[in-house]
Amino acid sequence: MSSPKPALVIVPGASHHPSHYTALATGLREANYTVTTVDLPSTGGKDRGEPPLTSLKPDILAIQAHITSHLSEGKNVALICHSFGGISGSAAAQGFLPTDREDGLGVVKMIYLAAIIVEPGKSVWEQGGEKHSPSVEFPLPDPEDAGWLRFRDPEKNFYAECTPEVQKEAISKLRWFSEGMNRELVPFSAWQHVESYYLVCGKDQVLPAFVQEMWTSNPKGKWKKVERMETDHSPFLSRTTETVEFVTRSLEGTS
Repeated sequence: MSSPKPALVIVPGASHHPSHYTALATGLREANYTVTTVDLPSTGGKDRGEPPLTSLKPDILAIQAHITSHLSEGKNVALICHSFGGISGSAAAQGFLPTDREDGLGVVKMIYLAAIIVEPGKSVWEQGGEKHSPSVEFPLPDPEDAGWLRFRDPEKNFYAECTPEVQKEAISKLRWFSEGMNRELVPFSAWQHVESYYLVCGKDQVLPAFVQEMWTSNPKGKWKKVERMETDHSPFLSRTTETVEFVTRSLEGTS
């Protein structure tokens, strides 16, 4: 008898809102999966009058709240992590593996979409040579915005393969991101402990494909499948159907 389908938790990338992932979530629900998307504290606090974060912990706790909710319903969980969500999502799995729990439930798969991969004890800042990507604007010109960053040219860097209509809507939803998140040491990397799947985006202008491929060649990873799609940094918008298919293949263990 086949195992019940896991519940899915989508972990957004930096500056992204849960609504960016609506089409992906809808496609996965049509495939009969339970799906929730995390609204990360590190993104958008400026809009709520909150200061930027300097710790990964609030994001980790927000993700773990989703994990806990699904586990309480008797469902295993798979995390779908985009971009910087690869950091916070991977860290959030700590303590939530099936071997950590008496009921044997937990995070059973990690699915990464053009996601950042960092080993425990290191930071994104260190791994990037202690400099920001050219796509990042930091510091911002107004001193009152200290601690926040935003991304330059999202039309090119995030959504180059999307239609003009999708680009316009996606850009309108972008929020600022807490720059200090980049400097936090990663406490736990689930890809070293959990069956993991990665979608390399071949036309990514933020995280070059060769970097993504380097990360997924790390022998410490439990990489089950790595696929490549010739699209931009946001395959859930530019190639939604194909991304849903990649996720469902990963979940179902089919080639």
